Amino acid sequence: YVHWPSKDALIEDLFQAGFTQYGDRIAAVLAAPTPFPGRLDALVELICKVHDEDETLFAFLLLTQHRNLAGVPGDGAHPVRLIHDAIAAALTAGEIPSGDPILLTSAVLGTLVHAATFRLYAWTGRAMVEMAPELTLICRRALGLQEDVV
Repeated sequence: YVHWPSKDALIEDLFQAGFTQYGDRIAAVLAAPTPFPGRLDALVELICKVHDEDETLFAFLLLTQHRNLAGVPGDGAHPVRLIHDAIAAALTAGEIPSGDPILLTSAVLGTLVHAATFRLYAWTGRAMVEMAPELTLICRRALGLQEDVV
């Protein structure tokens, strides 16, 4: 309690630091000057890689998000906002056929988060990077994109 007034404050700070670092990596992938389908493929690969690189951090972020997400600013390196904004921009540019950007973001994130959850609970023995091609295909289908994974 020298640096934080409570355990909850420590957890909130750790969550925000990890979430922002995760968002910075997502921002870098989404800023690439490539068409959206290629950025989506790279995004799925990155999320799978981040999970496999540090399962403990990913589990912490995943399992504490509902309690701590409200305290994270919605701008900057907010992973959910970054993915939503990329999908919304792709819709505006005609790179995604049609849809509600919130629901499409939910479909992509739901696919990836639940696969990671199943991995954390040992419902699958496969590493996330092993599942990346299938997860990419599922995300592409959810967005109405061609299924050829780059």
